[in-house]
Amino acid sequence: MEELKQAVVDFKRKLHERGHIVALAGNVSARIPDTDHILVTPSQLAIERLTAADVVTITVDGDFVDGARPPSSEARVHAAIYRARADVGAVVHGHSPYATALAILGRKIEPIMDEFLPYVGGTVEVAPFGMSGSPALIEGTVEALGPRAAVLLRQHGQIAVGKNLEKAFQ
Repeated sequence: MEELKQAVVDFKRKLHERGHIVALAGNVSARIPDTDHILVTPSQLAIERLTAADVVTITVDGDFVDGARPPSSEARVHAAIYRARADVGAVVHGHSPYATALAILGRKIEPIMDEFLPYVGGTVEVAPFGMSGSPALIEGTVEALGPRAAVLLRQHGQIAVGKNLEKAFQ
């Protein structure tokens, strides 16, 4: 499990290095294989200070299991996605400038290139607005994501999912 915790940290750093998250924003999670538990990055911890020991364990129902810090405020969104999608092994949430701009405008992303379809699975829809961690955000995100690999969060950012962290990052 320590290896998976480190992978979660590494992917959050990767998001930061590539400009998909800034400051304390954004979060990453991964399903622990053959369990109903997920690992999620903690709330309000600077990326420079984040270590594998800071990663929090919660259930797919969003219940806290283990960790020295509180989970991300978006942990329940991650948990709801895992509950709805047995095929999802990882979730990444960021605020890339382009996706966030489209989310603010409420503009979905149509699959205009053929490479888009195998990665995303169709149009990237826009989930209705909901405050961070709210039931409205959770329900709207799961519904707008549907069977696809990405969703824009109205006036917020984006979420991408995949079989593993690398696929979710793609």
